Amino acid sequence: EIMDQITVFLAGRCAEEIVFNTQTTGASNDIERATEIARSMVTQYGMSDVIGPIKYGSSQEVFLGKDFGHTRNYSENVAAQIDSEIKRIVCECFDRCEKILSENIDILNRVAEYLMENEKITGEEFDAIFNNKIDEYKKLVKTRKENEKREEEAAEARRLQQENEAEKSVSFSVYENEKDAAEDLNQPPADSFLTDIKDNDADEKNKDEQ
Repeated sequence: EIMDQITVFLAGRCAEEIVFNTQTTGASNDIERATEIARSMVTQYGMSDVIGPIKYGSSQEVFLGKDFGHTRNYSENVAAQIDSEIKRIVCECFDRCEKILSENIDILNRVAEYLMENEKITGEEFDAIFNNKIDEYKKLVKTRKENEKREEEAAEARRLQQENEAEKSVSFSVYENEKDAAEDLNQPPADSFLTDIKDNDADEKNKDEQ
């Protein structure tokens, strides 16, 4: 099972070499993960006949500059053997992957063409393509696209509803503010304000009489 995981991680690089006869940086993360699994097989899980059922490397972390590293409790000779075993495991998985893809190049091309057209693929669709059941995977694609369309329409409906509710809330708030302002304008003047008006009227009358 662990060897299968490594083989899967190496499939991207292997497909590049088979189809395009080239290598890119796109598979770098997959290669890193495959190498780490192989290293764990050798140094932690005791899955190497050469190294034996022994755990190498301390789990204690040591601060090295900006990073943490693990202390090494084995010799340079053992380190070389570990590197050799890691390389052997990864290369064996790569050869196995190359054999699988080469023997199933038609399936690889069908899946690639499908992804170029549809961008994504489900497990059911892959099984149908793998078994060359064209009518079946076309039906699956049609069903998936119809479901996606319904989901998009439902999402758009929810968005419009939220916008409508927001507009109603704003309109109601504006209405309440205008209502309050109108009520304030219709209120009678305060007593002190009335007194000031009467005094002003009296002054004006006195001036006229004079």
